[in-house]
Amino acid sequence: MNKISNKVTRENIIYLLSSVWVFLQLYVLAILKNDFTLKIVHITFALILAFLVKPSKHPLNKFVDPILVILAALTGIFYLMREEYILERIPLLTPITFPDILFGSLLIFLTVESVRRVAGRVLTVFISLFVLYWIVGPAIPGVMHHGVSLQLIFEQIALSPDGILGFLLYISATYVFMFILFSSILYGTGIGTVYINVALRAVGMKRGGAAKAAIIASSLFGTISGASVSNVLATGTFTIPMMKKAGYRASFAAAVEAIASTGGQLVPPIMGAAAFIMAEVLNVNYLYIITAAIIPAFLYYASIFITVDLIAQRDKLKGFEVKISWKDVLKNLYLFLPLVVLIYRLVTTMSPLGAIVDSLTFTFAFIFFKILVIDKKPRNLKLILDSFSDAAKNATVVACILAGVGMVVGIIGLTGLGQKLTSVIISLSHGNIVVLTVLTMILAILLGMGMPTTAAYVLTASIAAPILIHAGFDKIATHLFVFYFAMLSAVTPPVAVASYAAASLAGSKIEETGFTAFKLATVSYVIPFLMLIYKELTQPSLNSLFTVFFILSGFVALSIAVVGYFGRKLSVAYRILFAFLAILLLQQLLLFKFLGLIILTSMLYILRKKALYEVYQNGND
Repeated sequence: MNKISNKVTRENIIYLLSSVWVFLQLYVLAILKNDFTLKIVHITFALILAFLVKPSKHPLNKFVDPILVILAALTGIFYLMREEYILERIPLLTPITFPDILFGSLLIFLTVESVRRVAGRVLTVFISLFVLYWIVGPAIPGVMHHGVSLQLIFEQIALSPDGILGFLLYISATYVFMFILFSSILYGTGIGTVYINVALRAVGMKRGGAAKAAIIASSLFGTISGASVSNVLATGTFTIPMMKKAGYRASFAAAVEAIASTGGQLVPPIMGAAAFIMAEVLNVNYLYIITAAIIPAFLYYASIFITVDLIAQRDKLKGFEVKISWKDVLKNLYLFLPLVVLIYRLVTTMSPLGAIVDSLTFTFAFIFFKILVIDKKPRNLKLILDSFSDAAKNATVVACILAGVGMVVGIIGLTGLGQKLTSVIISLSHGNIVVLTVLTMILAILLGMGMPTTAAYVLTASIAAPILIHAGFDKIATHLFVFYFAMLSAVTPPVAVASYAAASLAGSKIEETGFTAFKLATVSYVIPFLMLIYKELTQPSLNSLFTVFFILSGFVALSIAVVGYFGRKLSVAYRILFAFLAILLLQQLLLFKFLGLIILTSMLYILRKKALYEVYQNGND
């Protein structure tokens, strides 16, 4: 009974603190309008919840976690009381006191420990290595030596508006927190289910309808959720059983959901936290980022859709009976209003933060009206508080990670490590642009395998993006290139977190699910390179339609080569030919594009005729 009681007590505390955090954060953001206070409140609650939501597995966790919670609270209070002093102090000139050292060290320790709790050991070890480099760097001979004062680094990391309390934490406390709150409210109050209904009605009865519905549902859910694993858990609980019932293998069903959910980070208007950081780094409006992401997001889902359609054709997977009518779907289309308001405000205001505040205000009023007037179920108002709890838990993960990564970015900047690592990458590539882009891809994927997309993007972009930009690539295309591969790490074996999450829902083998997802996403790995080649993919114009047409044609050819089927099972020679046609269609020379299109059209016509003839022959037999 004690265990049950303790569990309930902990959950109640988390629930209460989550609501307090949401209200307090909104108060500081809207009323006080003090950025530094906002960051302190944000990291303090994030640290406290990290130790409560992810309890220690140590036998003494009953003592360890409460102590860490108290230390986090005391550290937050210290920083709030010393706010003016911290903002005005000059590193190395303003005397450093014992409380400064004590609470500054506590902030560093608590941040690293919170990262371990919410993001795992890999990112924790990574951050710890940079902290170690900060300390032992002056003693390291050669290229990796740094002569920066240890005290200066400590003051910049822990006792200034930079480092842990820098711009990454500001982005987490403003844009990310508000967008997470927005999506949690929509999903928590049941509005998100309209996306699944639209997908079912649109393609459920078509060939391979179950998988296609899962892809569309996850892409639509991606408009309100910028996290792959959350997307898997939100839509996968419905789509994976649906696919299994339709005849798909458990591993295939999980793989489809994993790759469909992973792309949600790329779907506007609510992209992953990395998109807000990208806007800050490039010093552009967030609307510019989401505009640049529209075509790449479309191409991502189109590539998956084409591949899944070919597999459904090969495995003779038919659609299924959809009990939801278009009348039911259309009747609930008004539930898209909060998203429509958000998009409208993003377009009409230069401030994404102002847009999300306006959208949240409308959403609260909209949900109250829906619950009290339309549904007439006042008890469902509790769903709003429940969504606060979910939002706080998700925001905790992002805040702790960005605080930890902020420390790494600070160390890289102060010690000049970024330039040193950049020179290593340049020397490895020998100045070859192709090799350079491949190395950047590998770095983003490798980092993404051990840490969340946002962390992988920030670290890769800080090291490799300047090299690609210096080589002549467009800034926004370069950053989306890095972000895209950091995102794809969620379905890239051997560590594919989105695939693992989907496998747990499907009851399939993790390794089989991971490699199936990787195979399904093969075509998608080409898209980032196309973004570097074709500026019109990230800068939409009428010319983009022409480019997208040939790219989609190339995807058809490449998907056929990967699946090995079009109307019939294809030989290796046919698959090689289709892969070659894909190259012709995806390269830049117009003559080769048209040549590839003519050959592809002819090949598809011939193969279709042969398939129909074989069906006719079998029928006569």
